[in-house]
Amino acid sequence: MGIGTDNPWWYDILTWGALSPYSHFFDIDWHKNSSGRGKVVLPVLGDHYGSVVDRGELRVTFDASGDALTLHYFDHVFPLTPPSYGLVLTFAAADAPPETAAVLRDLGASFAALRGRPRETVKRTALRDRASALRRELADRVAGDASFARALDAGCAAFVSDPTRLDALAAAQHYRLAYWRVAADEINYRRFFDINDLAGLRVEDAEVLARTHELVFAMIADERIQGLRIDHIDGLSTPAGYANLLVDRSAALGQPLYLVVEKILLGAERLRPDWRIAGTTGYDFMNLVASIAFTSA
Repeated sequence: MGIGTDNPWWYDILTWGALSPYSHFFDIDWHKNSSGRGKVVLPVLGDHYGSVVDRGELRVTFDASGDALTLHYFDHVFPLTPPSYGLVLTFAAADAPPETAAVLRDLGASFAALRGRPRETVKRTALRDRASALRRELADRVAGDASFARALDAGCAAFVSDPTRLDALAAAQHYRLAYWRVAADEINYRRFFDINDLAGLRVEDAEVLARTHELVFAMIADERIQGLRIDHIDGLSTPAGYANLLVDRSAALGQPLYLVVEKILLGAERLRPDWRIAGTTGYDFMNLVASIAFTSA
């Protein structure tokens, strides 16, 4: 699945880490390495992290449309986890007028109090609800108090020229920004080949399977599609089980399914009869045709 700020599941994981209800949707190894333990490693930086911070290439801004504080690296936008808002608001209070500074500090303390890793779902929900209420309050302050808005903007801008504070803010997130060249060694989510923007989903999980196939099965039920082409079926832990599930579910919807898979058959290799598919996408046939053409030429 494509990941980025336009993917609400992935964005929520970056915001809340393992507390996100979508944290198990993607195949993430939260404990792969010590430098990224408990975080998603994002190899997006054009240079080593320390150099990027020292040059002030990370910017903190308030996104009024989303009622959120965000971290920018050129075209990349990352969410700040709500408990870390306290760092920004407290810093913004330092040079603000006394009355505004008091509001910033109080609100910052409320955000900082959101720290914790509750295990029960009900407590996680309460924590997120409290964070949403505080974000709305922050947005209302920005919209209705010019002094507050100016102080917050100044505080965000000041992070750029303070590497120590910027590093502390980055360290408080549920992700670790890293140099793109370390992806092969340090990335801790399964991806499509070496494409960092395509993350692997855990379709072996019943909830993930259901959520990611809602549209597919709805279109089959409505007779808008009659067949499916499955890419890289060998990448699944149980290809036969997945193919059979698609065929059985379609039959239950009253719509027989034409199913082909992308698989290159090599030499004497044959399709397994238990896959219940119509065939492959034809790469093996194209290879034969290409060989004949090449030989004839």
